[in-house]
Amino acid sequence: MAIKNSFDSPLRNALDLFVDKYKIKILFQLMIGDKGFNQLKIDIEGINQQILSKQLKQMIKDKLIEKNILKEFPKRPLYKITKFGKTLKPIINGILRWEKINVKAIDKIIRRNKKESLYDYY
Repeated sequence: MAIKNSFDSPLRNALDLFVDKYKIKILFQLMIGDKGFNQLKIDIEGINQQILSKQLKQMIKDKLIEKNILKEFPKRPLYKITKFGKTLKPIINGILRWEKINVKAIDKIIRRNKKESLYDYY
């Protein structure tokens, strides 16, 4: 039991910072390069303005990304990944490699879960 407690808390704390449907997509996009709000909204499929704004604010608070206001007219924000956020790059790359290796099994699980959730509805 002590092993679980000593492992679970730091892991959960770390995962809570970036494991989210959209946070990981935002991080991935900003690892490619700095982007404005509208470009992020275009590049991240399925995200709406309210959710994007909320996620960006939380990620700024968590020091994963930073927001700079460009000195042009009209003023617009530019988001970039911080040095701290860049430390997640090997983790995200590892997840992408794992997904690539296991794509068939993952697709099968996703299809099964969708089918089960459909039956749960009725």
